[in-house]
Amino acid sequence: MSLFISDVFGFPPRGDRGFSLVELLAVITVIVILSLLAMPAFRSISGGNSITSGGLLVSGQLELARQTALAEGIQTEVRFYKIAGNTGLEAYRAMALVKVSTGEMLNKTQRLPEGVILSDNPVFSTILSNDNMDEGTQDLPGLPNTPYKSLRFTNGGSTTLNPLGAGSGASRDQWFVSVKAESAPEENNLPARNYSTVQVDPITGRTTIFRP
Repeated sequence: MSLFISDVFGFPPRGDRGFSLVELLAVITVIVILSLLAMPAFRSISGGNSITSGGLLVSGQLELARQTALAEGIQTEVRFYKIAGNTGLEAYRAMALVKVSTGEMLNKTQRLPEGVILSDNPVFSTILSNDNMDEGTQDLPGLPNTPYKSLRFTNGGSTTLNPLGAGSGASRDQWFVSVKAESAPEENNLPARNYSTVQVDPITGRTTIFRP
């Protein structure tokens, strides 16, 4: 003889017994409470993934510019574009590779994940705050006269950044740019509580990502 759960616990088989309204409301209430409790954690994980992806995108574009300069023997630059986001605030949130001699774009414009920007604070992004960087405006699809700053790679793979570093008393490892959430405030000596920093060696052009 088969033994069913209904026999053990003493309530009618499911076919003879439906959920009561109270039971359904209790289940729905538990689901809502668990969802509300889990939402901040999901947002934190999602935001962290976006910052990591942003850092990898910046590093990848810089490395691609370096490899293109070496392989084709041309000067190549990465242009960082200042574009308005959903909040209307203009910030560095897109980039593209450009051939210096002709201004030809070598790839499509790459945008950082939504809600993620490059800090232009001179403490946290010495590259974007560098007064010696090339800058100008460019017409992008649907975005005329978009301002940009650019980092140039020579045909030997090095950059045009000062090899001695950013500012007096600095060293060559002090050229970098930081990726952060647009809404995240600066915290003491950090660009935000959650961030990613891409360092560029001015001589070799190689990049290193720091992710606390």
